[in-house]
Amino acid sequence: MSLGSTWNIAKQIKNQICLNWNEVTNIQRQRVSENATLTAHLNGESVFIRVTPAWHRGIAQLVSEAAIINELASLNVPVAKPIPSLNGQMICTALVEKNKGEFQQYFIMVFTACTGKHLRGDQIWSDDIVYECGRLLAKLGVVA
Repeated sequence: MSLGSTWNIAKQIKNQICLNWNEVTNIQRQRVSENATLTAHLNGESVFIRVTPAWHRGIAQLVSEAAIINELASLNVPVAKPIPSLNGQMICTALVEKNKGEFQQYFIMVFTACTGKHLRGDQIWSDDIVYECGRLLAKLGVVA
């Protein structure tokens, strides 16, 4: 699937996103590969939306991913947590008609925005950043 078609499909399921999470506004394209990553606002807070084709990852993989992320969050590891939909689901399904009578299944997940700030290339290896990366890696080692 081309990058353009993934983005076109993401645009088609915006309504599905709004139905499942309500109050989602300002949905914008962030990055497109096998997944489409969108930025948006949910109840005034910044969020990320990931649209994953079913052929790329199965529902079991996504459920496991959400469980691991939620477990890390419960251990105070800073992560982008999945946000449940209005009906309490972490993952919602959308069927999109690719061709007349041919449908493709997609999974939608909404995540909290990560805390922190974007770094420029010359900031990545500063002493503060290296220290923080080491601290987080050590925390992951402790909780693993």
